[in-house]
Amino acid sequence: MPQYRTRKPMIQDTRTIEEKLDCISREGNLSTPEALLKRLLWALGIEKPREEADYLVLFGCYGPYRLPFMVQRYLSLLERLGVRYTYLTKEHCCGVPVLEAALEHGNEGQARTVREACKNFMAANISAGRARGARNTVYLCTWCAHMGKKFFPEDGGQFYCVDLLLEKLEKADLEVAPTVVGYYEGCHLRNQHLTPGIELDWAAYREVLNRIKGLQVVDLNPKICCTVNPGKVVDQARKLGVKCIVSSCRACHMRLLEVGKEGMRMQFLPDLLFDAVVQTEE
Repeated sequence: MPQYRTRKPMIQDTRTIEEKLDCISREGNLSTPEALLKRLLWALGIEKPREEADYLVLFGCYGPYRLPFMVQRYLSLLERLGVRYTYLTKEHCCGVPVLEAALEHGNEGQARTVREACKNFMAANISAGRARGARNTVYLCTWCAHMGKKFFPEDGGQFYCVDLLLEKLEKADLEVAPTVVGYYEGCHLRNQHLTPGIELDWAAYREVLNRIKGLQVVDLNPKICCTVNPGKVVDQARKLGVKCIVSSCRACHMRLLEVGKEGMRMQFLPDLLFDAVVQTEE
């Protein structure tokens, strides 16, 4: 089993922990202004958020910018499934990057302060959703989902994005053109380090693949860490003769995209479910 290690950021952030927390309090996240998100969602053709909804969808800090069409397709799929959702143009970061930095410094007192701030940030998001009638919160970010379930264990309305799709597609027929994919679940070392005791329903995410007609699945080794050695995941998939890697963890999917090699496609599980729903309807 690989050892957990902090992923080095592409751009070094020299701010102190306190400065980072203050930025999230003021801006909602560590870097991106609200106006930019509004413009991006408009460019993607995403309607303005509903004033009344059942579900609040939280995109996470990086999802709309790193994976804009994933966000677009996910919301489109919710529309097809009749889900009344809304979203926030200013959502607060779950604080995982700051918590990870605090833990790396080895200052437990500081880490406790950061955890409390993280909980308050997430509570602010949930409260904004409740103001619009949304009793359920859906996280497109894997880390946000873990943090939500960690901080609000009594709240049964905390969903990872795949959870909601499985609930709504429980009795649906799903089909894709005949294809072989490699399934990479991931090692979950980072999640276990940051939110010990919290597990998403990884078995259910794997099981839904068995329901998709036309899909043949080859399981890739989940003990290969996508942070430590993402290229090894791609190399194994190639040796097994698959040309597409499906991940249910959005963090793993983003890591693999960074090392994606020619001839190897990367697909996030909700995107695959979108394809299966669309093809079945046609």
